[in-house]
Amino acid sequence: MHSLVFQEKWASTLSEKDRKEIEGIYSQSVPHLHKGMIVFTSIWQAKNHREDLLISVLIQNTTKEAFVLEHTAVSYLAEDGTSLAQHIFTTNQILVEPNTSMPWTFIFPGAGDVLERGVGRLVLVD
Repeated sequence: MHSLVFQEKWASTLSEKDRKEIEGIYSQSVPHLHKGMIVFTSIWQAKNHREDLLISVLIQNTTKEAFVLEHTAVSYLAEDGTSLAQHIFTTNQILVEPNTSMPWTFIFPGAGDVLERGVGRLVLVD
């Protein structure tokens, strides 16, 4: 059984509208998940006042182990596979248990201009 969890900070700050949107994305994505993978399912994309790229996703863990962001390279790819932004993330705030989805926002410093090139997707870099 796969479940949706919200980090405490997310749970306390999300509007009811945003929570329902995330729950809808989760419900639509779960039937298409394959076992043994970490999948990033897009929620929102934006840039902040510092021109950072903000990518909110559901981190969907279908592996047998917890997923932790510790020196984890993540790339934001254009539809054609071209890397638009890449960053190494380390945080002690992310722990996605097996068979769990959790929303999270990845911040790519100074990369907000890539949104002008269209919508992309996040992938783990090997």
